[in-house]
Amino acid sequence: MEPTKDSILQVIRSRSSLRTYSREPVPEETLENLRKVLTQADRGPFGNRCRFGLLDSTRNPSLDLSSLSSYGVIKNPYGYLVGAAQKADRSLVDYGYLFQRILLEATRLGLGTCWLGGTFRPEKVASFFPLQPGELVPAVSPFGIPAEKRSVIDGILRWGAASKLRKPWGALFYDASGNSRKEGDTPLFQGALEAVRLAPSAMNRQSWRVVVEENQAHFFLDTTEDRKSPVRFAELDLGIALYHFEAVCEEEGKKGAWKFDPPPVSYGHPEWEYIASWVSRGEGE
Repeated sequence: MEPTKDSILQVIRSRSSLRTYSREPVPEETLENLRKVLTQADRGPFGNRCRFGLLDSTRNPSLDLSSLSSYGVIKNPYGYLVGAAQKADRSLVDYGYLFQRILLEATRLGLGTCWLGGTFRPEKVASFFPLQPGELVPAVSPFGIPAEKRSVIDGILRWGAASKLRKPWGALFYDASGNSRKEGDTPLFQGALEAVRLAPSAMNRQSWRVVVEENQAHFFLDTTEDRKSPVRFAELDLGIALYHFEAVCEEEGKKGAWKFDPPPVSYGHPEWEYIASWVSRGEGE
């Protein structure tokens, strides 16, 4: 299976949560490419290191893949992508950032994946992916060749989570006065912001908010949304959004860097918690 040459935004658009897999084995070349990706993803924007691994029954004959997920919603996975993060400030943001990078590369390789944050058994994962002191397993993903047809349970879960629905631009992106932005009025970050809008999140809540000022994009967590789900899911979601934004900027030649100095104002939204800012140096610089 040759990696697709699609742009990162096209890969983001094409990826969806997949819970039903073919029994067809994943080619060894694809597995080797995937393992290379795992070794390259080790440190997120906040500097926290994370570890990742690949579990499959061909290399672990005693591994019962069905025991890793709850409720029997994952059908015929070839294996699982797993990882660990230290219990540290913003480590879950870094984990979300790095794990989404891995899942998008898996998509390029023609594999299906699915974020699992609350429907897997961490103790089972740890028995095959031993944890170091102070580590936890924030999320995992099954992977495999996509089945031709989704299972009934898969379809019901996608419908219940409103998986294909996304909030409009005006609900996520704002100007320096705290007013909603319209699609097309931020040409520097047009593609990157669309990638953020398309980012998956727990129960599709999309709790991030972004204020765009000239060459800067400030990311916040809407704490009114955050109260609806465990904090760890909201931070994982933010990591996904940060990776989407950076990946598109980098591919479009709009170099920049993450900064962590809070803006001096709340932009009229005191319920927002500051996370990070992307400062662009412009195209080709």
